[in-house]
Amino acid sequence: CEISIPSKLVELEDSWFHNSGDLMYISVMPKNPYFMCLDSELLLRKSSNESQNFDILALSVRNIKKVAIPSFIKIIENHAFEYCCELQIVDFSEDSKLQIIGKNGFYSTAIDKIKIPCHVTKIDIFAFYNCIFLNKVQIPIESELEFIGKRAFAKTLIESLYITSHVNEIGVFAFENCSNLHIIEIDENSELKSIDSCVFKGVINGVLMVPINLKELKFSCNVHSEYE
Repeated sequence: CEISIPSKLVELEDSWFHNSGDLMYISVMPKNPYFMCLDSELLLRKSSNESQNFDILALSVRNIKKVAIPSFIKIIENHAFEYCCELQIVDFSEDSKLQIIGKNGFYSTAIDKIKIPCHVTKIDIFAFYNCIFLNKVQIPIESELEFIGKRAFAKTLIESLYITSHVNEIGVFAFENCSNLHIIEIDENSELKSIDSCVFKGVINGVLMVPINLKELKFSCNVHSEYE
């Protein structure tokens, strides 16, 4: 199917195009000042009516195989790439301004690796859920990441994980059933005070290395702990 944004459309409700796996073409009618289409594949919109930039990536066609996220994008909206089952490569520029990866942002895509831009502060719930080929997640040491949502990386093939210093909240089941996850390291200057008991549910024979300032750690899975 295809979608055409009318010239007078100002905003879209949250999850307006949720769970549609057959979108193949996007267009925006002339004179719409709030939306733009990029290469007939990506729908961009402004974060406010007063904004000069199209800084939100709202939607992608579902047959996309590779995407380079424009550096000016600040938010990847909820469900933007959900069920893009052929999407294998996602590239971010070094000067990316991305701050938020929304709910179900890359749900059930075919990506095998992702490098999170350093200005991202929030990876929302189910963002990379069921990305069954995803085995490598790179988060730079200088990352501003603060929040990892519920089941954000559940049911992936991640092998190792470095949780950077500014992360202060990890949602329940965030790494559930990541059966290949063997090394989980939390930065020694971490702002985390506790980890929910179910964050690593289903992780088998993993090694969790935590800093001394972590106050609460409850286990509900087979994870060995080493305190630094």
